[in-house]
Amino acid sequence: MAYGRQYEITVITPTGETIHIDGVDVDFSCIRDNEKEPNDATLTIWGLTPETQNSIAVAGSMISIAAGYADEGTNTLFQGELISAINIKPDTTYGLQMRIYEALIPYRSSVTSRTFRKGQSLKEAALLVASDMGVGCKISPAAAMLTLAKPVSAAALSRDVLTSLCKPVNARWSLQYQSLVITAGDGIADGAAIFTPETGLLGVPFLKVHSPRRKKINPDAKEMVQALHEQSIKTYDWPPKNSQVDYSKGARRQMGVIESIAWESVLMGGVEIGDRVVVSSPSFGEWQLIVTKIQQQFSTRDRQTWRTGWEGVIP
Repeated sequence: MAYGRQYEITVITPTGETIHIDGVDVDFSCIRDNEKEPNDATLTIWGLTPETQNSIAVAGSMISIAAGYADEGTNTLFQGELISAINIKPDTTYGLQMRIYEALIPYRSSVTSRTFRKGQSLKEAALLVASDMGVGCKISPAAAMLTLAKPVSAAALSRDVLTSLCKPVNARWSLQYQSLVITAGDGIADGAAIFTPETGLLGVPFLKVHSPRRKKINPDAKEMVQALHEQSIKTYDWPPKNSQVDYSKGARRQMGVIESIAWESVLMGGVEIGDRVVVSSPSFGEWQLIVTKIQQQFSTRDRQTWRTGWEGVIP
């Protein structure tokens, strides 16, 4: 397991030229989550010739990054549009450092001018907005059953129309690659992956516990903002139902409620935001989670294990 690190970078320039890059040093990092703002990544390629740099560093270039281990397979970790590129030289070799965004143009400039009626299917409305944005659409089973809570008639940015459609029915939307993803507390796909020590889980998962602050009689403005933030966080009862571990005594007692669960694995692609996965380890037990955040990071300039950081919530 986790043998033979490999990567491939593909660049498609606005002129239609395709450039494949491998065999040089690269540094890559990205964070993908279920927030509305487009996901972004930072990619630095070292030792390119000036001609290759000039071909890549053109506004509108589309870049795809795939990486993994030879025995585990290579998956696409990120693909998006080049927004900025600069030359850096911290040592003796020049590097081309690039910022890449997913679906930035649909997010920033797409406009929807439509009328939606109360009781209309959220799925039907979302498909119409996705067509206006020029992206695909993935909707979870629970979200597909929802209907609009109120009529919406607007000629506005598509992202604002989506918020008007989703927020009243407690659904949330995000852009992943070139697709609109809408969920309502459930997952898009079941059984996307099983994380165990045998399949690449590193270390022990840990709970991110949210502990509300004590309330004061006369809170100031800052504390009121904090209180609103705490109310917006979806939390879960602790200890979990049917738990086989006694958490009521000793050092393992938890104060507060579970906000999310975080874990690490060897570098892994193919699992997307909104997928339902299983995380299991001898000391942690087995949990079914919906992925809400993926952090990919690797570098060819050291011998460290290429890793992926994950966060998920309990459905």
